[in-house]
Amino acid sequence: MSSAHVSRVIACLETAAALPGGALSPEIIESWRRCLREYGLEPARVDQVQVLTPAELKDFRDPVEDVVALAQPELDRLFRLVGDDYIVIFADTQGVAVDFRVSASLETEGRRTGIYLGSIWNERAQGTNGVGTCLRIGRPVSVVQDEHFALRNTSLTCTAVPVRNPRGEIVAILDTGTPRASDHTRERLLLEIMCASAQRIERRLFRRAFADTLIVRLSADPEFIDGSQEALIAVDGGGRVIGLDQPARELLAPQPADGLLGRPVSAVLGIEEADLLATAGGRPADLGALAARCGRLYAKAVLPAPRPRSAPGPRPRPAGEPGASRLLDLADLAGADARMGNAVHLGRKLVDSGLPILLTGETGTGKGAFAEALHRASRRAGRPFVPVNCAAIPEGLIEGELFGYRPGAFTGAARGGSRGKILEADGGTLFLDEIGDMPLEAQTRLLRVLSENEIAPLGAARPVHVDIAVIAATHQPLEALVATGRFREDLFHRLTGAVLTLPPLRERSDRAALIASAFDAEAAQRGRRVRLSPEAALLLERYPWPGNIRELLHVARYAVAISEGETITLGCLPDRLFGSGGQPAGNADSVRAHVLRITLERCKWNVSMAARLLGVSRSTLHRQIREHALQRP
Repeated sequence: MSSAHVSRVIACLETAAALPGGALSPEIIESWRRCLREYGLEPARVDQVQVLTPAELKDFRDPVEDVVALAQPELDRLFRLVGDDYIVIFADTQGVAVDFRVSASLETEGRRTGIYLGSIWNERAQGTNGVGTCLRIGRPVSVVQDEHFALRNTSLTCTAVPVRNPRGEIVAILDTGTPRASDHTRERLLLEIMCASAQRIERRLFRRAFADTLIVRLSADPEFIDGSQEALIAVDGGGRVIGLDQPARELLAPQPADGLLGRPVSAVLGIEEADLLATAGGRPADLGALAARCGRLYAKAVLPAPRPRSAPGPRPRPAGEPGASRLLDLADLAGADARMGNAVHLGRKLVDSGLPILLTGETGTGKGAFAEALHRASRRAGRPFVPVNCAAIPEGLIEGELFGYRPGAFTGAARGGSRGKILEADGGTLFLDEIGDMPLEAQTRLLRVLSENEIAPLGAARPVHVDIAVIAATHQPLEALVATGRFREDLFHRLTGAVLTLPPLRERSDRAALIASAFDAEAAQRGRRVRLSPEAALLLERYPWPGNIRELLHVARYAVAISEGETITLGCLPDRLFGSGGQPAGNADSVRAHVLRITLERCKWNVSMAARLLGVSRSTLHRQIREHALQRP
């Protein structure tokens, strides 16, 4: 093998035709020639892969830390898909692996072969390889086993794709490598998955670069379900194009991308700017003017969400207390969902307006977390945030709890009296959760606080001035409560001047990412790493989540607690997720059939390839195909 490989490499100096041992792609041939002529390397004498010390690695990682941070969700997602057989590498522009993901079963082999954190894989150092060759040619590439230049690397297979910033410059390389056997058919399928991952990272970079401007999403899908098929355009306050991502550059060809910069977006897309802005909170616009050149295309605007002013936040919760995970900011809560993004955008504008804000939405949608994030984004961020659950306080005690009382105000009163929640919130924010459950008498007194900015504690001789922002929340229809006399109409009108509605989890376009993040976070608290099996991921996405985010967190805690390995399977999920009556089999079979069908179609019904992706044997897959009566179209 060694002499044959060396002979094959040397032959590249003589001819580009078919080489001993089989034909090679032009990219591999040109890379081998660079190694021989430009770098002066010899196949049998390439040094062992250098791995940096932690201190050395820090010098390389620090300059790209922002890119690495934005890439984390995609690295985790890719690892969940391929981590059984591949090591995931994120390299900088010098070929240094600044981040990685590896399973316990591959870690020893990864260290031995140099597919590891801190390893240096530029082409000049290691010859033809995924990271180094992708960096050099600027295009996706797969290097399968003896296509590597260095003899010592011929047991490896690597596939790499570039990650570009909004200017089109390469800022990182996303790579998967394995010391196990592979082939070009498998790597081609993997390459498609990785290109989609790189594109999602690029969209994150694009949105960060243009965080303060209007972004237009373009898609052939009017529902904007498949984010991997989107293109993005950034538009400044004057309605002119100031940025395009790579898909947008390709989509709007043959117009040169640079020629589009500075042009009115109305001229580029054939739609008036006002009509485009209207899509931010409604249906996307059909870009019929581009149909002849670009095919059927739809546009949807995403309003800018400027970052809040920096201010000291509340004391972090100590580890071990309930809710000890880090406090979420508005950008975290917005995720990638347009409706949540719009709520965040409006919330930022309203939070310092002096208007009370009413948060509506189903139980468990995160209204409490949203209220606290609004407080931290406001000018009151350094002052108290005081939550009150109106449904949890007995009716006879709520007035004293809210408005306070003087010593001796009533029988059984605390000797020193009580300031009450409203005075505790003075200068800060009072959050009234489940305000629909507030008794009518307390509603009357709250109305005075909102209209006159003063409070009269029980037993006090005169009112006390207060300065508070009020955020209220409810899952009930307050209009119906007004109609039945259970809620004051004047208070209703006072509270509904600024209403933000949080969408349920089942309607969020980013629910797959939220689900994955919930499981990752729960596992991390236990010092573990888990991934969802394809069947489990599909079931979780299809489940209607009546309890929303709160239910998701409980499901993640349950599943991680009972799982024994790194994979969350259907058997780890609560029975209620499979449908009424606790009948997991039928629904689980439906999920499995759907996963099988999708995988087989992606693999063009190549059973061997599909079996490898699903992690089962060919005989098992054939049996499952028969059981589910799947037929090749």
